[in-house]
Amino acid sequence: MFQKVLSFLLLLVSAYTYGQNGTISGIVTDATTGETVIGANVVIQGTTVGASTDVEGKFSIPNVKPGTYNLQVTFVTYKAHLIPNVLVESGKITNIQVQMQEDVSELEEVVVTGTREINNDFALLKAIKESKLVVSGISAEQISRSQDRDAAQVVRRVPGITLQDNRFVVVRGLSSRYSNVMLNGVLAPSTEADSRAFSFDIVPSGLLDRMLIYKSGAAELPGDFAGSVIQVNTKSAVDHNFFNVALGTGYRVNTTLTSRSTQQRSSTEWLGFDNGMRDMPDGAPADYRKLGFNVSKIEAESRKFKNTWGLEELNVKPDVRFNIDLGRAFKIGRVSVNSINSLNYSNTNQYNTIEFNRYQNYTENGSGDYTSADMFRYNDEQFINNVRVGLLSNWTFRYSDKSSIEFKNLYNRLGTTQTTIREGDNFFRSQHYRNYSLRYIERSIYSGQLEGNHELVTDKSKITWLLGYTSAKRNEPDWKRLVTARPLGSSDEVAYSVAVPTSTSPSNAARFYQNLNEFNATNRLDFEYSFNEREGKDPFELKTGYWLEYKERNFDARQIGHVARDGFNPEIASLPYNQIFSTNNVSYNGGHFISENTNVTDSYEASNVLTAGYASLNMPLTSKIRVIPGIRVEHNIQKLETAEGVGSAKVNNPVTSILPFLNISYNLNTTSLLRLAYSKTVNRPEFRELAPFTFYDFDNQSDVLGNPKLKIANIHNVDLRYEYYPTPNEFISAGLFYKYFKNPIETNIDNGTDNPVFLFNNADNAQNYGVEVEIRKSLAYTSSSHLLNHTSVVFNASYIFSTINLLNDGQLMEKDSRPMQGQSPYIINAGLFYNDEDNGLQANIQYNIFGKRIAFVGLLGQPTWWEMPRNVIDITISKTISKRTDLRLGISDLLNSKSYIREDANLDNDVSNSNTNKIVRSTRSGQYITLGVAVKL
Repeated sequence: MFQKVLSFLLLLVSAYTYGQNGTISGIVTDATTGETVIGANVVIQGTTVGASTDVEGKFSIPNVKPGTYNLQVTFVTYKAHLIPNVLVESGKITNIQVQMQEDVSELEEVVVTGTREINNDFALLKAIKESKLVVSGISAEQISRSQDRDAAQVVRRVPGITLQDNRFVVVRGLSSRYSNVMLNGVLAPSTEADSRAFSFDIVPSGLLDRMLIYKSGAAELPGDFAGSVIQVNTKSAVDHNFFNVALGTGYRVNTTLTSRSTQQRSSTEWLGFDNGMRDMPDGAPADYRKLGFNVSKIEAESRKFKNTWGLEELNVKPDVRFNIDLGRAFKIGRVSVNSINSLNYSNTNQYNTIEFNRYQNYTENGSGDYTSADMFRYNDEQFINNVRVGLLSNWTFRYSDKSSIEFKNLYNRLGTTQTTIREGDNFFRSQHYRNYSLRYIERSIYSGQLEGNHELVTDKSKITWLLGYTSAKRNEPDWKRLVTARPLGSSDEVAYSVAVPTSTSPSNAARFYQNLNEFNATNRLDFEYSFNEREGKDPFELKTGYWLEYKERNFDARQIGHVARDGFNPEIASLPYNQIFSTNNVSYNGGHFISENTNVTDSYEASNVLTAGYASLNMPLTSKIRVIPGIRVEHNIQKLETAEGVGSAKVNNPVTSILPFLNISYNLNTTSLLRLAYSKTVNRPEFRELAPFTFYDFDNQSDVLGNPKLKIANIHNVDLRYEYYPTPNEFISAGLFYKYFKNPIETNIDNGTDNPVFLFNNADNAQNYGVEVEIRKSLAYTSSSHLLNHTSVVFNASYIFSTINLLNDGQLMEKDSRPMQGQSPYIINAGLFYNDEDNGLQANIQYNIFGKRIAFVGLLGQPTWWEMPRNVIDITISKTISKRTDLRLGISDLLNSKSYIREDANLDNDVSNSNTNKIVRSTRSGQYITLGVAVKL
């Protein structure tokens, strides 16, 4: 599919650029001073065909049909200039020079104040061009053209980026653990209890100003990355007053306006939090095992648990979204104050049917293929309700042109109600199961920064300081899991029996409680100084500073469940499962009661202290060559400790890393340049990866286990990129990259007692290299077609090679090398954007696909899981119906392609054989249709 889309885009461009037409080019200058005029509009009169002058005052209007035209040149504060009878000949370039006269009447009493805009495509491309690093990005302007609803969907539009689980960023095929996220200049905490990852779906797209993805390192950036450093900027303060309101609704095929089963819900879930219905009972003991054999206390404490095991039928209503934006600009004395404040809310639903299979007894049939027997074949019915609440309040206080202070605040909360009913045949146990998972997750993040920018000496030195605080919380109260079964092959008349075990189980009549609290305090200071100034030459620039960060995490989990002693009352056992756990059936003899199996490793405390200093020198050796050497020294102390007991762990890992950097740029001309970058970086284990906590993953029916012995990975990175800027709004680039890893960290599948175990390990070394291409090109000027003159194309693609060499310890029964976990061999994003500002109409189509990638690394008997490619097409149409009102229609996931995972039975890295490489999981999400209205009040 992606080949067809690529061919279509290339044919579309070439079809309209072919032909023996002519070109109008020239330069626009000030008639009095002779200086070039940047940003002047040059248009063929009577059409919308034209161009803007670049930084040298030059313009070019290509592919103009032969003939005679009048040329109109306009720019603010200058008189409009008309050039009549410009002759265009076939295959020739017509050069003209334009001298513009100042409009004196317009210049009288003109006072310009304001703040620099960074949220449009023009500003984004300017920032990329002026950057000293290899960087890609996306602006609020481009975000507004799509139906992307959160930061996760936004970031996948960037070259070389895909998503894992629809919320974790994978850059250049490297798993999410290799990317670091900076939220308004502060490192964002991991929002996940069982992985190193920032969950991008927690930040609504409406709160974003722009995102920059740094793919090469620099001394001033954090040294802990290999894929990228992702800089997320929320909406900044503006210099005018506004009040905007947007309302939207959504319809998902196979979800909306259907009736679905969901767990019992609290009255406040529509606000994104539980009202306490799922909390531990008041006065609950710290450990139920301490009750010993005191029957009366055991029964009394067991009766405190509410019977919330039942299901409810829910008529699924259309999704709801709204946001309110308020901007104000005013003065307090001589201080200019401006702010932007935003409230964002959404309530959305998703229903999926998921095929989930597992296989056993793999046998090679003599021809290279492997056969296996079914262990189980399940079908999950999963209903998810997500409620997001986002608050933003950003303030800027400008004391003068040289000094300002910004105070930024972002709070987001996401409440997820996930109900899964799993039914199918387990051939290994000769049972037909109907299992239940009733899960509720509360996630929240607050990020606040106080930042000062002060120019000490004009055009000579400046200082930037930052104080930041970030808090991330994740609470999972009373995650209930239940197994019911009947003999395999039974008729529908045979009732399911509820499995109430004799000892606490992670899946049978289980209640799981988990709470994570993490905070991060940051202090940064950056100092820049320009020296060695030469006539007409850029000065040398010294940049130096420090970075102090303290991070602390407290994690607690409790493994609790209902158990029954020998002699469980048959009358109770025959009841429906939602009645069995009634308080009336609590009894130490013949009934059920609460038991606990929490281990010392189920809770841990962890901290991380990072002290870093850096220095870099920006040296423009000639007008074309710029060299930026730099060095960063990071001293990191990572600690983690569990309570004393069986399997306890204590980690104290102080490491000093010396990280050199080198960035070289060569300006071929005013519109194109080459970049070469080298950096050494590190990749540190996350707290969860070190913690020996065993987590039961219901979705994959597996256990997740940390490894306190993990080592820090060291990475060498090299980037080479060519960049071309035809106009201030257009961009074309092509690049190569190479990475070498020592001790990379991955997630492996291992054999467990009953379920497979996903655990974290170091491999020996790995290499990752590839090529990237990005195009942002307008189709204007190619013909007199009104359609094409308002259409632009965005295309980016990556082709990546990866190989990892494994530690041959005699235990891993797989090949000596394979692709890295999470690495895709190709990634493609493409889009056509139509924007007719005169008629207030926008129409966009966007396409995305990634190549197959390893989800979990396996071994024979527990093969590697591969996530397979999936084609995604989104369509957006918006129309301005008045000066204050816009309407928007969107269709996401138009193709509704299947998302599925195959396992590589013979570990040959080829999963094309459907007989050998069977499907483990598969589902379809359903097309999603949205309709919204935005009003400027």
